[in-house]
Amino acid sequence: MPPVAVKALLAVLVLAAVLAAFLCRPYRTLDGRVAATIVVATFALVETVTYAHFKVNGPQNWTYPVPFGSLSYMDVPPSVLRPPSEEKLKAFADKLEVDDFRSVLLTSRSLYEGNITPHISQFWRARMVGGLGPGVPKRLAALPWPDGGLGGHRIELRRMSHVNPDLLSLLNVKYLIVTTPDLYFNTASKNPDQLLLTLVASRAEVVNIDGISLGLIKNPVAPLPRHFLVEKVTGVREAPRVREGALEAPARPASDRPDSAFALARGRIDQLTSHSLAEDFRGTEIFDASGPLDVAYHDDVIDIRIIPSSRDRFVVIDERYHPNWRARTQTQDIPIFPTNAVMMGVRIPASLDRIELRFEPFFSTRAAHMLMSLAVLIFLAATGAFWLAQRHVRHAMLRGSATGRQAAVSIYGSADPALGQRRYQ
Repeated sequence: MPPVAVKALLAVLVLAAVLAAFLCRPYRTLDGRVAATIVVATFALVETVTYAHFKVNGPQNWTYPVPFGSLSYMDVPPSVLRPPSEEKLKAFADKLEVDDFRSVLLTSRSLYEGNITPHISQFWRARMVGGLGPGVPKRLAALPWPDGGLGGHRIELRRMSHVNPDLLSLLNVKYLIVTTPDLYFNTASKNPDQLLLTLVASRAEVVNIDGISLGLIKNPVAPLPRHFLVEKVTGVREAPRVREGALEAPARPASDRPDSAFALARGRIDQLTSHSLAEDFRGTEIFDASGPLDVAYHDDVIDIRIIPSSRDRFVVIDERYHPNWRARTQTQDIPIFPTNAVMMGVRIPASLDRIELRFEPFFSTRAAHMLMSLAVLIFLAATGAFWLAQRHVRHAMLRGSATGRQAAVSIYGSADPALGQRRYQ
């Protein structure tokens, strides 16, 4: 039944009930004011219920297979938008090499105008560029994204002209994923032939995972590995900028003497595995880059294992630098350097074979614990002060009452002024 019909039916029923109550008048108190209150409340209730029904289940929400086509809520059939099975997730991860590389979505505006990457990356457990909700981090926003690719809360590529292979290589991106309704809703398309033609027209490899079709385009530039040992590191004064397939920034000399000559440090993106640029690092140093590197990623913990060396090593992790990352050995903390604009670099002292990186949010830091303890102390102090103030007021009232009784006894000979007055008379 349409919402308007439901609204009309409910209103008629309520008005009929009010009219019947007036005719029968079972209570003397049923007057016009009560009836008016009932009518107004009824209309308010009917309007609220029908509008809520329209907002949540109205025809504007049924835009499937276009997500959020009305930029409002979205309703789908019960069988649609179900989380992928573990088998699907494994097949997806194996095809995109999720453990080693990132991906980026190539999404036509005709599918969805808004930010689609956070949903896909969480839904399919994929490592993607632009999988952000609160906003684009400063270091990512500083990269040379094409017009329209960067928004306040998103990084979305809409067409092949937005693709910068060197930039994607820096970000460890190996595949571009041509987004399809199949991938968004985890439901096979009702028009597979039309979808196939669309994917072929985009020059993408057509991939089918248990009935879910999507397109893959391989980055023509080999992506940088997720982690690597680097032989040469040069310190820079600020975050490097991407220019013509390279990173550039003012070099930071080994000493900050006034007569130090100004120099520009430059490292080609495809050669960052041998020569990297690190902020907060002084001069240029050579490290031991030989031997295997074993890195395990567990949510907010990165476990690095290497073969001990007689020289220092420098390991680069292609994960976005954040000051809340901490690096620890078994006995001490060691610094993490912002490296290659968007990566993290750790200098591993000689003879060490293991380093652990852990992301520590503010609420887990010592400063946060001190602030919480201070808040608890302030609350307890305020509660104690309030209790003491109330106790002081009660004692003052009791003293005032006792003083009044003593005055009455001295004047009237009784604590009851009325009784004392009668005796006095």
